[in-house]
Amino acid sequence: PTGSILQVIQTKLNTAVSLGGIQSYTDISGFSAAITPSSASNKILVMVQMNVSTSSGGESYFQLVRNSTAIGNGSAGNYNSFTGIFGSTARSGHYDLSDKNFNFLDDAQNTNEHTYKVQWASPVDTTTYLNRTGYSTTTTSYSYSGASSITLMEVAG
Repeated sequence: PTGSILQVIQTKLNTAVSLGGIQSYTDISGFSAAITPSSASNKILVMVQMNVSTSSGGESYFQLVRNSTAIGNGSAGNYNSFTGIFGSTARSGHYDLSDKNFNFLDDAQNTNEHTYKVQWASPVDTTTYLNRTGYSTTTTSYSYSGASSITLMEVAG
């Protein structure tokens, strides 16, 4: 019936990845999931959960991509994105992991395989971290990690 979940695919990334000073969007290594819809009239529910930190005072932007097309982004800022992060120097944001969640209901369009991924950009002199804090990994204080995931669900149309 309409609204039934037909399949679920999940990619979980639990290793730390970092990016520094990249102005154009680039893939996050190992952070994508692929699904092949059973009908072009179905929908794909994309759920992204990320744990992100920056070096002090840094900013980063994230976009959702289906195959090679950005989807679900806002367009009101300098970077079209679905979310961003700013590691405030006043708060010393590099001590914290910021939980970023995003859901998007996409049209299946066809029965070809679709790969969904998150891309990021960090246009200023900063480093952005996925799955670890921006603080040193050599001390015990403020040095903890997390995991991030992309979950895809095919929904009957």
